[in-house]
Amino acid sequence: MMNGYQRRNEEEWDRTRNLMAFQLNYGGMGAKKPYMPSDIMRLSRDTAHIKKPIKTLLQAMKILKHFENG
Repeated sequence: MMNGYQRRNEEEWDRTRNLMAFQLNYGGMGAKKPYMPSDIMRLSRDTAHIKKPIKTLLQAMKILKHFENG
């Protein structure tokens, strides 16, 4: 239930930040530089697609073993 609540809450904030970005970009005289919704407010969905780099040999070996097994 908590995950569903957080997802619905994030959807509402996503709508809000999209409206704010639209207002910044196109309202009045417009903005000098374009604003993205993620510039206004960061949400967990913004970082979900970012790939994390391999920093240690142990991480590399785990990934290699994963590919060897399956």
